[in-house]
Amino acid sequence: MSPGGGRVPVSAGGGGEPLWAARGLTLYYRVGSEVVEATIATTPSLRVTGRRVLFSGQYATDIFHPNYDVAPDGRSFLMVRPVDQSRGLVMVVNWARELRRRMAGAQ
Repeated sequence: MSPGGGRVPVSAGGGGEPLWAARGLTLYYRVGSEVVEATIATTPSLRVTGRRVLFSGQYATDIFHPNYDVAPDGRSFLMVRPVDQSRGLVMVVNWARELRRRMAGAQ
């Protein structure tokens, strides 16, 4: 909200997964497959001074939190690509013992 209590729209048509830049003057968000950068000014009042699409791609999304991160300098992004749904998670309990057992059998 702005100091007068009104709302300040950041996107020009919706979006999600907002993430503030380290310096707090840029807000990143996602619209479909695009990552958008909105520049923010706080004086004399809170307002969006510009928006631009940085890049787009088929990256994993999450409705609860940003599924990406941005470097402190704002020049690099860490994005998550979706994985093939046929792949599964394998959990090995006591993996060190299992490794020793398998290595002993390999000799």
